[in-house]
Amino acid sequence: MEVTVADALQHDDAVRWREELMPDQTATNIDLRNTPDGAVVVTAQSCCAVCHSVTVKRARRVIPSGPKGVPNAPDVPTVPTELTRMAFLCDCGYQHPDRPSGEYGCGRYWQVSLG
Repeated sequence: MEVTVADALQHDDAVRWREELMPDQTATNIDLRNTPDGAVVVTAQSCCAVCHSVTVKRARRVIPSGPKGVPNAPDVPTVPTELTRMAFLCDCGYQHPDRPSGEYGCGRYWQVSLG
């Protein structure tokens, strides 16, 4: 079953905390932005398949420029070729039962494809 952003509205805070690797997902939303220094900031969104919390992660990748790199940064940012996946950890902030001190979310983690 694929989890959508709409499912996040139905957070299940009764889920017990457990550190567990979940199946891979595809990002539900990807935003790309060029920065003045030539980097691309990738913001990806995914939902926890267990407690249904939306998790957002950002990655900043510098695009080489100048005489030894790409002559000009592209006007329209694209996902850097070396960044095809991002690691996500549920960070919903709910106090799930059995959650250890210092931990956040329900303990589940997964990889998200950006393509």
